[in-house]
Amino acid sequence: MVKLLLLLYCCCLFACRPGEAEKPEIKHGDVSIAYDIAGNSDTAIVFVHGWCINKTYWQSQADYFKKRFTVVAPDLGGHGKSGHNRKSWTVNDYAGDIVSVINNLGLNKIILAGHSMGGDII
Repeated sequence: MVKLLLLLYCCCLFACRPGEAEKPEIKHGDVSIAYDIAGNSDTAIVFVHGWCINKTYWQSQADYFKKRFTVVAPDLGGHGKSGHNRKSWTVNDYAGDIVSVINNLGLNKIILAGHSMGGDII
């Protein structure tokens, strides 16, 4: 019984972090889009990674800019923690991922930053 209580406590400790708000789920079609968000500003920087990498590529930039901007770094469909259940993988499909993130988070003032293929997407 003690082991079960300890296990439940540890699960809650990692799952329920004080001060960390629940992020809304974002989907583009049937594909779930994973993302990181930090900062609190009316202007957002959306960082779009390139081919075969993921949102962690932008971690240093996010850490720096979150002091002045809202910073959003999504994983494009098929990359990182985003869904892989899509039949079409075009630049337009990836652009739809970014539009879904922008719309679902209600971002209005937006700066788009892209690396490699991310530049074509934005």
